[in-house]
Amino acid sequence: MEYSRDDRNRAREELGLPADAKVIAVIPGAWATEERTPLWELLLAAFDALDVPGKHLVWNAGEDAGGLARRSSERSDISVIQSCDPIERLMAACDLGITKGNRGTTLDFSYVGIPSISISFRANPVDDHMVPQIRTNTVLYADELDAASLAGHLSRALRAEKPAPVPMPPSDAARQAALRIAHHLELADAAKRGSV
Repeated sequence: MEYSRDDRNRAREELGLPADAKVIAVIPGAWATEERTPLWELLLAAFDALDVPGKHLVWNAGEDAGGLARRSSERSDISVIQSCDPIERLMAACDLGITKGNRGTTLDFSYVGIPSISISFRANPVDDHMVPQIRTNTVLYADELDAASLAGHLSRALRAEKPAPVPMPPSDAARQAALRIAHHLELADAAKRGSV
């Protein structure tokens, strides 16, 4: 991860976000388009009902970017972007993350140290099994929500104490790569000596 929540000010400056706002970032995942899993209307109504001064919504919209940008073009408190690279820049810039139940994105929020709310559409049994185990996340189900209840969840999550970042699991990839490189160097050295 190139950014953590300690990099919030830098990330907000790079993304052009207000330094003192309560920023909610929506990162739905590439598959979870508005056509497949519509969340815009519900989340916008909940965001509007949220009694938080200086709030700002950022939607990492992928292929939905054009349509959502048009729908929010009159709003100064909503930013729609197509993508953010690296994605943890947007995560570090926010106070709360929203996913559509995607386990990868929800885990990334936990690694950055940002609380999240996942809104499941019950479309992916693996995610629905894994996401509830992520302790920095609150699981909600789209078919059980209305704007008022979602606004309540957003408000509670924004007021809650920020979780400690979850350490990323160790990767054995670097050690394996080093062993393979060493093996090939040994083979090349042996070939030079004529023993292979």
